[in-house]
Amino acid sequence: MEKDTVIERLEIIDDLREAQKLWEFYEEIFTPLNERTPINQMFQKRDFFDFLVNQKVRKFVVKDKENIIGIGFITDQLELDPWVSIPYFQKYYPDVPIFNIMVIAVRPNRRGGNIAINLLRAMMNEVPPDGCGIFFHSREANRLIPQFAKKAAAGCIEGRELDSEALSIFFWKNKNHF
Repeated sequence: MEKDTVIERLEIIDDLREAQKLWEFYEEIFTPLNERTPINQMFQKRDFFDFLVNQKVRKFVVKDKENIIGIGFITDQLELDPWVSIPYFQKYYPDVPIFNIMVIAVRPNRRGGNIAINLLRAMMNEVPPDGCGIFFHSREANRLIPQFAKKAAAGCIEGRELDSEALSIFFWKNKNHF
């Protein structure tokens, strides 16, 4: 870890000023990502604030002195993420504890060092030895996320893409329609 940088593992964040700072950080990181992909990459503000006070969502906050430079959320409560198909995991992984890496974000000017790797490792340590971790990402805007995960856990994990979501767009060729 870089000098003067710490990763805090938190169960509950109920201080409204701290919650607002975390939301602003999250929004600052993910808004530009949403401008690069038509499929939303962010949770709604109300959900984000609910995650902060939910003990089942482990929060990791990376700070440099008093500045937030990274955040991560992980949970085994799959119902908290509307993108997760619980019936799929019940059918194909019935006895496997599934942990969803819901959020991982690091300030762009701090991504070159080991901060993001150490943050992801801290989050991955929440997954028990008989469990697995899942995450969603945009192939269009964040295609390197799977390689980043493999680098962070070099030699310790293996995985594959299970599915992908596509957004199609259509325009009328003429104004007469059908």
